Order: sequence, then structure tokens, then C-alpha cells
Amino acid sequence: MIYIITFLITLFLLPFFLLILFFLIVVHGGNPFFFSKRIGKNNKIFLMPKFKTLIDIAPIKSTESFINIKLFYIIGGFFIKKCGLDEIPQLFLVLLGKMNLIGPRPILPSQKLIKKFRTKHNICKLKPGIIGYAQIFSISNSIHEKNRLDKFYLENKSFILDIKIILFSIILIIKRIF
Repeated sequence: MIYIITFLITLFLLPFFLLILFFLIVVHGGNPFFFSKRIGKNNKIFLMPKFKTLIDIAPIKSTESFINIKLFYIIGGFFIKKCGLDEIPQLFLVLLGKMNLIGPRPILPSQKLIKKFRTKHNICKLKPGIIGYAQIFSISNSIHEKNRLDKFYLENKSFILDIKIILFSIILIIKRIF
């Protein structure tokens, strides 16, 4: 059922995908995508696509690690990121079975403490998701809180919880835009 929802979301977002793709090619030239090495299911490395929102010389690290990320945004990049539109290319990985719509967000290989926690608590057995329970319900950006929420998701994973996460993420995106 979640794959049908993902397919419908992909169809709905396809015009936005094409519009952003066209915008990035025309305004910035070159490759409109950024591919990041991430840790996925069973701690295997995979390439996760995003629309490019940062300049090419921006350091590769988690968004939370930047002191002033606004210095690195390309024209239109802040808006694309703020609305979550940079994540649209990941829907194709969901349709290919490499990611889930809902699940713990894939981490960078450099995030060793999170990897250790996820391995210890079997969170690494889940496919990574475009939307994570921890990203929706976290009050702070602390690693410990996100780990605790990822563990909660693993222990309580259900279709109803996934629908709740989707609805809350839509509300959060609308609040961010307006």
C-alpha cells in the first residue's frame, strides 16, 4: 500500500521535479543533482540523489554541522531546501526498492556514533526513508533524541504510524513555506 502512495506522490510531484530540473539546468548549468554517499539498510553504502541546493565547493557534511549554511546556497537553493523539494529525486529510489518513503534518514559515513547506535539497536535493518519519524517529531537537533526516536519508530513501525508521519510532514512543509 505504501508503494501505491509513493507512486501517487511521485506523480503529483513530477511537474515540480521537471520545473526544478529545468530551473537548475538553465540557471546553474551542469548537473542539477547532488549525489551523496549514505549508509543504508544493513550499513551498506549507497548514492542518494538530491537536487543541488549548495555551491559545488560547499563541504560535504550534515546540514546541522554548518555554522552559516546560507553562505553556500545557490540561487533558489534555500527555497528548494526549505520546501523539502530537494528530496524529490529520492522518490525514484523508493520506487526501485532502495529506500522507503518512511524510515530513519540515511546518514553520512562520517556519522559514526549514529551508525554505532543504529547497529546496536538493529535500526540499520530498516531501509532508510525520505521522511523520518525523528525528523518530524524531534524537538531538538540532538543526536541522542533522534536516535531515541529512530528506535521508537523501529519498535512501533506500522502502516498507521507511517500515515501519521506523512500527514505531519505535509503540515510541517506547509508551515515552513507560510
